[in-house]
Amino acid sequence: MESHLTEQEKQQLREFRFTSTKSRSKLSIELAQLMDRDMLSIYLEKLSNLIVAPNLQTTASIFMKRYAFLAVIFLYSMTVYNKKLDISFQNISLESTENQEQWLPKVYFNHTTTFASTEDRNEWRKECIKELFAEHLFLIVNHLKKETKVSKDILWENIAIYIYWLYETLSTHDNIEIRIRAKKDIHYLIHEAPENVLGISNSNFLEKFGYDFIKDNANIRQRKTCCLSYRLKCGSRSCNTCPLIGTKCRVDKK
Repeated sequence: MESHLTEQEKQQLREFRFTSTKSRSKLSIELAQLMDRDMLSIYLEKLSNLIVAPNLQTTASIFMKRYAFLAVIFLYSMTVYNKKLDISFQNISLESTENQEQWLPKVYFNHTTTFASTEDRNEWRKECIKELFAEHLFLIVNHLKKETKVSKDILWENIAIYIYWLYETLSTHDNIEIRIRAKKDIHYLIHEAPENVLGISNSNFLEKFGYDFIKDNANIRQRKTCCLSYRLKCGSRSCNTCPLIGTKCRVDKK
């Protein structure tokens, strides 16, 4: 059944960088434009200059860490509201501002028409996941890989960390029905979603990048790849979750 996001739902999604406002910036762009290789190349060069990245691999990784919030918005809407947003490239843009110390773009939807869960929620969820992963994230990851030669593992893990964060957050939601749905949805994503739904062959990236909490610090999960943030001019230190540093360094950095 077709519906729309309510104003209350939009307000909640703003916690995940959803916006209802367009902005004038050289780094605001319709996602459909990023599917053009020349446009993507130009955009990444602009972004590199803004964040002072030493190479396009670093830029691509930072880009995907921000882009991952689109997945968070979509999955939050799916699990919490039982609503499927239109995640087609033609419907979405990244909205940036020039006066940020860090590049933190927001996600704008041209329309917020949604499609509610059907009686067969499992089949509906399968379609949701296919549209997000096989028909969207898989494509943008491949484009970034071809353009910058960045490791796909880095890009997929940049997405995975926020998906795990989202569902860990929802596991403590006040509404028990939402907690139950969240548990079922993340289980499906990790253990049941087939390759043609995720768009990925050989391995499920969420299962591949499952995290173990670091010993002596239960609040930190160690990544398996480095996101390259330390290479930025403003990123002189590695992230606490970086696999390149030891536990002692993490404690010292706190």
